[in-house]
Amino acid sequence: MDMCPSAGITRGLISRHVKVIDSRVIAVCIWQSEFCAKLFFDADWYDKAGVLWGDRYQLRLEAIDEAAVA
Repeated sequence: MDMCPSAGITRGLISRHVKVIDSRVIAVCIWQSEFCAKLFFDADWYDKAGVLWGDRYQLRLEAIDEAAVA
C-alpha cells in the first residue's frame, strides 16, 4: 500500500480505489493525464516494485476516451 499514490498528495491523481480479490491487492488509479501517471510510475518505482513483488506485480496503463465515459 505504501507504493500506491495518495489522493491530495500525488500530483495529477484524481482518485484511487483499492480492493483485495483472490488474495491479490488491486489498485485502480484515475489520473488527470497519462503524463502525470508516468511521472509517478518512474524507473525508481519500477525498481522498488521488482524487489518487493518480483513477477507477481503487474501494471496496466489505459487511456479512457471521454466519448466512452459519456
